[in-house]
Amino acid sequence: GDFAYDGVISLAVPSTVTLTDTVSGNVARGVTLNGVISGTSPLSVIGWNRTKVLTLTNTGSTFSGGINIDSNGVLQVTADSNGTGAININNGGTLTGAATISNSVNLNDAGILSPAGKITIGIGGNLACASTGVMSFDLNTPSDTADDELQVNGNATVAGTVNVVAGAGFGVGTYLLISGTSITNSGLILGTLPVGYSGSLSFTPTQVTLNVTPQTTYRWSGSVSSNFNNANNWVPAGIPNSGDALVFGDTANFTTLNNNFPDVRTFFSVTFDNSGFVLDGTGIAI
Repeated sequence: GDFAYDGVISLAVPSTVTLTDTVSGNVARGVTLNGVISGTSPLSVIGWNRTKVLTLTNTGSTFSGGINIDSNGVLQVTADSNGTGAININNGGTLTGAATISNSVNLNDAGILSPAGKITIGIGGNLACASTGVMSFDLNTPSDTADDELQVNGNATVAGTVNVVAGAGFGVGTYLLISGTSITNSGLILGTLPVGYSGSLSFTPTQVTLNVTPQTTYRWSGSVSSNFNNANNWVPAGIPNSGDALVFGDTANFTTLNNNFPDVRTFFSVTFDNSGFVLDGTGIAI
């Protein structure tokens, strides 16, 4: 079963919390540490199937070595109780929860940042994202205060992929995903969306928003040129976004295609009704 420990912990050497049963090794268990944690060494967490979490509850903890969330490990933040070092979301690790924290957060290769409500990275904390990191947001209605959100009171460098999960009332509109003192876009792209919707990300120096629209099926006509990023080359006329469906038929004027979208887009489906098409330019995802 789950485990809770109320005693004081001093991290004199690097230490690891394993979210599995110590006997069988293949039964997930949650761990809650309620006591003060001190020391200068890092604390790591690993897991088995991401169904259980590590929770640190004592806001008096002062350990400075940071937290490494590693393979299948999950750290759930509920308060500013995670020491003073950085939180590193590494390959296969997940950071979740809803709280105001003072730590900087590093979303590294293949890590997952998945708020369960609003995570606020407080004054002095920054957010840095690798190109293969993933941010996952559960969204209800636009402007719902229960929507997942990241607020960064330091600097945020965003990259990787945003995936969206539909909550109650999800629909067309604009959702605030990330706000910050200073946001730099280093290649953040939109990944999966709920079926029936398409969307795009918008960036300002202080916000990242998601614009959700109904899913559209675009048929390639190539009426003007070989360029994807020309509304007149599609029927209906428009620029396809992530979540839309693309169809390439045998009546197209141009069969050598130039994907000149300014970013990588993840489409619901891509269908070729005929052979002979050649695709150049930016990659696409399905």
